[in-house]
Amino acid sequence: MTMLAALHHVTKTYGTGDAAIHVLRDCDLAIEPAETISIIGPSGSGKSTLLNLLGALDRPESGEVIVDGTNLATLDANALAHHRATKVGFIFQLHHLLPHCTVLENVLVPTLSQKGDRNALRSRAAELIEAVGLSHRLNHRPGELSGGERQRAAVARALINSPKLLLADEPTGSLDRTNAERLVELLVEINAREKAAVVMVTHAPGLAQKMGRVLELAGGKLREQAK
Repeated sequence: MTMLAALHHVTKTYGTGDAAIHVLRDCDLAIEPAETISIIGPSGSGKSTLLNLLGALDRPESGEVIVDGTNLATLDANALAHHRATKVGFIFQLHHLLPHCTVLENVLVPTLSQKGDRNALRSRAAELIEAVGLSHRLNHRPGELSGGERQRAAVARALINSPKLLLADEPTGSLDRTNAERLVELLVEINAREKAAVVMVTHAPGLAQKMGRVLELAGGKLREQAK
């Protein structure tokens, strides 16, 4: 099967000299289309850096980052922006919803720079909002939502442009245990519905086990964990 995304011999270092921190060392990763992966590891091990490389938010010192058949190093700034908008969806620990916008308006924000039928986009947004269980909150603003509801709105927003790769960086970090479990279960459901591969960073081993594969990042490299 053709890989959706991959890291080949990727190295990433912050700082120089004695202060240098080598977060990724000759790191490899292969992501199949529509699979689910969790990445665990201690704080500072480079988990977020790895997601940033896959999401074209950062570049490695060496090695290749391939997403949907494209080496990201070959893309200029405009092409990278287009890649981030259309190929990748991001979910962060903090929802980053616009406080003055409704749930529907927030979900539509990533489409503002895209050409297309606005009515069709609104229909897709409404469908996604229903899929994450927020149809009754369509016209509510973030301040009127619970923490779990805000994160579910962020999931819908990440999916609006039909990305092939969904990157979730500690998406449950600000949630209580019940809402954290519900959100991860939602990601699994969304994976089955949208066929987008999911790569989730988490500190919670129990939540990590809900993904199809569990990888640990330690010493700058990934290794498979038994399930």
